Amino acid sequence: MRIYDPKNKRSLRKILIMLTPYEVRELMGTLESLNLTNDHIHIPDDQYKRELTIGLYTPENIQNFSDEVIRLIQDDN
Repeated sequence: MRIYDPKNKRSLRKILIMLTPYEVRELMGTLESLNLTNDHIHIPDDQYKRELTIGLYTPENIQNFSDEVIRLIQDDN
C-alpha cells in the first residue's frame, strides 16, 4: 500500500477516510472492477468536492502510472 499526497508531493503513512453509507457501497462496487486493464478508479463525493483515487499496481502495469507514482511505489519510504 502506498498513500500519496499530490499537493505536497510526499508519501503519507496514515490517513483517515470518513464515508457515508452510500459512498461505502459505491467504493465496494467500484473496487471490484479493478484489474490490469482498469488499473485505477475515481470515487467522488456527492458534491464533487472530494475524490478518492485508488490504483492497482503490479510489476506488469507500473509503467501506466505517472513518474511521481512510480517513484512512490519503488522507493517505499
